[in-house]
This record gives sequence, C-alpha cells and structure tokens, in this order.
Amino acid sequence: MTLSESRSAAVSEASAGASLLAGCYGFCRGGKPVVGPVFLHSGTAKLILVTGKNGKGKTSLLAGIAGMLEWHPQIATRPLLPPRGDIIWVGHAAPVLPGRRVGDLLSLDAALLGARDDDARRAADYFSLPWSAECAALSQGWRRRLDLARLRLAPARRLWLVDEPFDLLDSDGAELVARALREHLAAPGNAAILALPDGEEVDSAVSRIGSENLLRCPL
Repeated sequence: MTLSESRSAAVSEASAGASLLAGCYGFCRGGKPVVGPVFLHSGTAKLILVTGKNGKGKTSLLAGIAGMLEWHPQIATRPLLPPRGDIIWVGHAAPVLPGRRVGDLLSLDAALLGARDDDARRAADYFSLPWSAECAALSQGWRRRLDLARLRLAPARRLWLVDEPFDLLDSDGAELVARALREHLAAPGNAAILALPDGEEVDSAVSRIGSENLLRCPL
C-alpha cells in the first residue's frame, strides 16, 4: 500500500467513526519532522501498543498526541482526538526536587490536573506510596510508581498516554499499573496508548492487561 493509499484509508476509517484514534500521524519540532508517517487503522481497538527500538520515535509520537509537538502539515490527517483536557501523558521518570515529599508532589499534581487533595491521597494509597516519605529517598522503582500515580488523579480523562509503563517496576508495581489500565479501559469511550520497547516487555504487557481490543503498532 502506498503512502497516499494508507493515508486515504486512515481518513476513511476516521470519517466512518470507527475510532477516535484512527488516522495518519506525523509531528515536527521547530519545523523539522521527528516522527511519521504512522498509520493507526485502529478499528475498535481501545489499547494501542506502540513498539520499536530506541530512537524510532515512540516517545515523540506520544508527545505529539499530547499536544507537545507540531503536526506535520504534509503527512498528518489530524485524527479526531479527544480535546487536550481529556488526555493525560506520563513520560519517563521526572526529576525529583530535594526536600519534596510524596504528598507534596501528588497534591501539586492534583491541583494542576483539577483534582482534590483527597484524590491525591487515594492515588498514593492505590500505588502503596508512603505519603510522608521524601521523594529523593525513594528507589527508582518507587519513583516510577509516583510518576504513574498521576493517572489516578485524572480517572475521567479518556485517553491515557504512557511511555514504558512497566519500566523499573517490580512485579507488584507492574500489576498495580496493569490493574489501573484494565479499570480505565473497561469504561466506555476510554483508550490508552503505551510506548514499549521491542522484546519481552510487549508480551508481558499483553499478558498483564489482556489482549481484547488491542492493536500493535510497530515503528
């Protein structure tokens, strides 16, 4: 299938209302292309696994969908994505500021996401995070849990974008993330796009989350 044929197919599927995510994606940074074309003929898929080696553009694709990059004017079809207020993006581990406690950071994130302090406490409890612990004292795995707890601060957001959600986590942490994703995807109209490296992590994600309504998108 040629570029124009694939692009037309993506447009037709999006027009038919098969999926809000169907379309042709391409993004630029400072006018220079960084990823694309990426075709998502997603049908009824609610979970999309974007896979590939490092440097293939997985993170850039998620950043673009989150509204952090410019749409490529020549290859993108501007899929009918939810508004930015219905999208949450969790990237790689964020830097930890000295002196910040888990509760401080989650309360700040809650305020930024329009949630309440009790939502922040529930997010901490969901991921078994110690509310009063200093962030800088957490191991890498627990810091990753702290990053991912933001998902529980925005349960009403329809589209979750998560970059390597199982990275650095032990089996308990990975199961908590998988459970959060299963609960999110069970709600009508919700979807998630996960960026995963090639290899066992892809199979592990499918096993933990389930293969129903799933689409694999290799880059």
